[in-house]
Amino acid sequence: MGRLCHDGRGALFAAVGPLCAALLLIPILWVVPASAVELVLSEITFVGSEAGESGLVLEADRARIEAGRDVAHLEGVRLEAAGPGGKTGLRLTCERAVLNLQTSDFTAVGGVRGRTGDGHRFQTAAAEFHHATRVIESHFPVEIVDPLGTRLEGRGFQYEVRSQRMRMQQAIVSEPEEPKQSEPEEPKQGEPEEPKQ
Repeated sequence: MGRLCHDGRGALFAAVGPLCAALLLIPILWVVPASAVELVLSEITFVGSEAGESGLVLEADRARIEAGRDVAHLEGVRLEAAGPGGKTGLRLTCERAVLNLQTSDFTAVGGVRGRTGDGHRFQTAAAEFHHATRVIESHFPVEIVDPLGTRLEGRGFQYEVRSQRMRMQQAIVSEPEEPKQSEPEEPKQGEPEEPKQ
């Protein structure tokens, strides 16, 4: 049994045996299950590769990892995925993402902007990246600008990083605008001309 002792300053201490300490821990483990614990990290870098092929580098300002689910919720996300010949095939930024830690697939949400290896720029509300196939796709309205400045708008797109092939859904093409030269306006009938200086 434990014993009480006095240290001279008036404080009492109880010397509790190892059995009592173990009994005290059991209710704590029962009250806080392991599945409720999560890990929060700042300034993380995740590197994924597959069969010796360099894969992707994913960076985030903040990550919250759910215990028991293999899912990470990311904020301030930057992605770089390798394309043909190990060159950069895709760069992407977004406000938030959900990363599957088993497959390296992720869903990007909020201000999704990217640049493909062949020079296309795109922006959309949300997109999904499939790590195994190196495909990014969106089913949300998207705006794409090709390397020549031609603007495309559509209801979604799919880009294959390895083959650098892009497909759009219901595309609307807008030619690049030529800079306009300002011409002097003709005075309207009955209005005096402004004096030239």
